[in-house]
Amino acid sequence: MRDFVKMQIKEAEIIVIKGLYRDGSIDNKFVDKISDVIVSGGIVVMPTDSIYGLVGLDTTQAKRSILELTNSTDTNLVRVISSFRMLNQIAEINKFDYDFLNRIWPGKVSVILQRCSESHGEQLITVRFPRPKFFVDIIEDAGKPLLLSDAVNKSGTYSCKKNDIIESYKNSVDLIVIIEDLCGMHPLCTYIDITQNNLNVILEGKISHEEISSLYYIGKDDDIEY
Repeated sequence: MRDFVKMQIKEAEIIVIKGLYRDGSIDNKFVDKISDVIVSGGIVVMPTDSIYGLVGLDTTQAKRSILELTNSTDTNLVRVISSFRMLNQIAEINKFDYDFLNRIWPGKVSVILQRCSESHGEQLITVRFPRPKFFVDIIEDAGKPLLLSDAVNKSGTYSCKKNDIIESYKNSVDLIVIIEDLCGMHPLCTYIDITQNNLNVILEGKISHEEISSLYYIGKDDDIEY
């Protein structure tokens, strides 16, 4: 007679936090818990600087898991950093780009950049340096750039409400972090490409096309070689 093995479906641990401290941070015990799960290879659903997202290490396995859970492609993945030191680990930029990024970051702008030549994989990557302290603290505690993809529910729309987030991911990720004050639809990030020595606004979000352009073209026409 054939033996049948009952498969155990994992259930995510859930952390619910009422709100942020005045400086935009959360308790260090939560920062440590979240970063520990991520560094150990787990996937976390949590609020970001925009809507809720799936966060993990920048590894092949974590990338595969996030893409399967969000039914998306590599182009939807963002590397989030907590400093320009981290940026130098993953991307190549010139002096002009560096000055421009200092004018828009930290902030709600995701930027397509050339990946470091010694890195394997895709030649272009999308990077964002978020502003919220709680998010930056988690990235810094992890000690390396992290992968991020927007969280979507079963109907393919963004997950913003507490119950919706939990129901969508309770059996597929390792940790769900709910910050109740951040449950709701927030302005999306602006997406731009500066890899062709020019500004290409792909998606206008929180930061307008006009504002981004004004910040990009400062000094662009100067007779300076980069």
